[in-house]
Amino acid sequence: MEAGFEEAAGRAGWLSLTGVHGVEPRRGGLGFVIGLCAGLAVAAGGLVPGAALGAVYSVGSCADASGRVLPVDGWVGSSTGESAVVNTCPGHGGLYVGMNQLGVAQAPGDFARWAFVAPADTSIASVRLQRDTAVSADRLGHWWYQSELFVGNPDQGGPVVDACVGRLGCRGRGNPAVPSDPANTVAVGGLSSDQVALQVECRTDGSVAQCPGSGPMPVFYEARAAVIGLTDNVNPVFVSGPDGPLVDPTGYVRGVAGASFEAADRGSGVYRQILRIDGHTVQSAVPDANGGLCGLPFVDPLPCKLDMTGSVSFDTTRLADGPHQVQVAVHDATDVNEAASAPQTVVVDNTAPTAPLNLRVVGGDAPRPSNDFQVMWDTPPGQVAPVLVAHYRLCSIAGRCTAGQVEGEGITSLDHLRVPGPGAWSLTVFLEDAAGNVNPAAMGGPVSLRFGVGGAPSEGGPVLAGRFAVGQGRRLYARYPHGARVSGVLRFGDLPPPPGAQVEVLTRDARPHAPLGLVATVPVGGDGAFGYRLAAGFSRAVRLRYRPATAGVGTPPNVGGSAPSELSTDLALIVEPRVSLSATVSRGGALAVRGQIAPAPRAPGIEIALRVGGRLYDVAVDRNGRFVVHPASPTGAVPGRRLSISGIVRPGTRVALAPTHFQRTMRVTASFMGG
Repeated sequence: MEAGFEEAAGRAGWLSLTGVHGVEPRRGGLGFVIGLCAGLAVAAGGLVPGAALGAVYSVGSCADASGRVLPVDGWVGSSTGESAVVNTCPGHGGLYVGMNQLGVAQAPGDFARWAFVAPADTSIASVRLQRDTAVSADRLGHWWYQSELFVGNPDQGGPVVDACVGRLGCRGRGNPAVPSDPANTVAVGGLSSDQVALQVECRTDGSVAQCPGSGPMPVFYEARAAVIGLTDNVNPVFVSGPDGPLVDPTGYVRGVAGASFEAADRGSGVYRQILRIDGHTVQSAVPDANGGLCGLPFVDPLPCKLDMTGSVSFDTTRLADGPHQVQVAVHDATDVNEAASAPQTVVVDNTAPTAPLNLRVVGGDAPRPSNDFQVMWDTPPGQVAPVLVAHYRLCSIAGRCTAGQVEGEGITSLDHLRVPGPGAWSLTVFLEDAAGNVNPAAMGGPVSLRFGVGGAPSEGGPVLAGRFAVGQGRRLYARYPHGARVSGVLRFGDLPPPPGAQVEVLTRDARPHAPLGLVATVPVGGDGAFGYRLAAGFSRAVRLRYRPATAGVGTPPNVGGSAPSELSTDLALIVEPRVSLSATVSRGGALAVRGQIAPAPRAPGIEIALRVGGRLYDVAVDRNGRFVVHPASPTGAVPGRRLSISGIVRPGTRVALAPTHFQRTMRVTASFMGG
């Protein structure tokens, strides 16, 4: 089959054969046959393409241009007498009709036929076949046989093309040995017919009673590929919709928005859904493949569903904010007939409002005795949808926060705002527009709302709290030489500490009767927070202390009716010593295990219980933290072998370290000292 076969037959019409020499209503008589045969070269060679009579879709049968086998949906076989109607397309054959295969005579009017009937609300616009026929006019009796292609109902005398009449000396048509030979193609266009049919038949002039069956060669017509062009001039319709945010002109569209619909068609069925934005097609898809039939190339005369539901969706972030025209359309299988919704103008807004401008407290941020505030701001530029919601967050100086929101189109203020209680409160505001866009990070402020500060007492009492940053507790175990960071907060209810406030850090060794000593004075921030890193060393008790008389300038706030005289809190840092070990063997085979603990105790009293080779040894540690033990020839104590050693450090009461378990596995090394 030649390239472009389906496109030529399916998308363009063909000149009508009505009135063309060789295409006439079926009738008997020699004059008809002579005229018919004289015009067949035009049909077999392919007619000149002409104007299509309407929207056309094409249906392929038997095989496509690549030779792929296709179904033969829409073709119906029938016959009379001793004739054959066979579908050999699955074996790369064709739609075959034949007579005289068994040498049996046929009665006048006997036929074998394959007919293709157009579906309801369609008509046949063109037909194109790859075929070959045989009649074999000779003196053995094929005189009265003929093959033919009807472009109408054969039983109603439809026009005939591609006839091969034995009595006129036609032996056959086509060249099956060369599939690409143009003689194999017959194309007829410009039609408006309800069916086409290919057949062979016995036709006499009445002088004989039958068509003899004495010939050795069958009479046949075989179409190895067919493309039928079907006219469908009925547009699809929307039964309901389209409806949905994407086509709703009354609101704002953001993000991925969609619309759904129900559509129907008479003829070929609903094939394609299309989404157009601002006059441009942005989406085209087959909404229902109908089990694979509703897709090119079509192989079924009714390829798509006559009723279907569909939906479209689109990511509107691909569009600029502002108005856009949106239209939904569906096509039938012609891909020309269309139902289109009325274009709807929708407003796209995918951009959250930026921070409110010039956030301010009406009346200033001075302390006030009444819990009633008004906060105003200016609307940020670039809004498409108006601001609809103002979100706010109030936080006390102690870190206690509360949130709320106020709605109102074009809102630019918070009126009669109340804070949770006396004190200084920090206010931030962010905005949400009518499209639902919001960005909590685009905050305006903070501004300060001060209620009762300096006059009324603050809620809650004064607090000095501290903790270790690692573990966030008041007791911390640390392995030497790691230090520890202490963090804390100085609170006066919801009021800030006085300017210049300081906290003292005092420590003492974790030994009985050890005195506290001042190691640092730490400034307190405006939010009451402070921090200090303790150096590496021995275990110690830590006290954090605030004394107004010595903590710097400023007077502490009035909390609960009186100012605090002193605040303090205690922490504990417990240090575990670091233990290092080595194991050597002398030339004489004596094993020595040496070690050191850190920090160096600088005082006697530390002992180590050491287990080597399954035996336990008590070892004293000197003031520099060193120790040595000579175990009695444990198994494996030879150079290169690995040795397991475990133990516990017992600091006693004179050294501020925590009892510490340890376990090591090490390689024994050789010592060059004498044994």
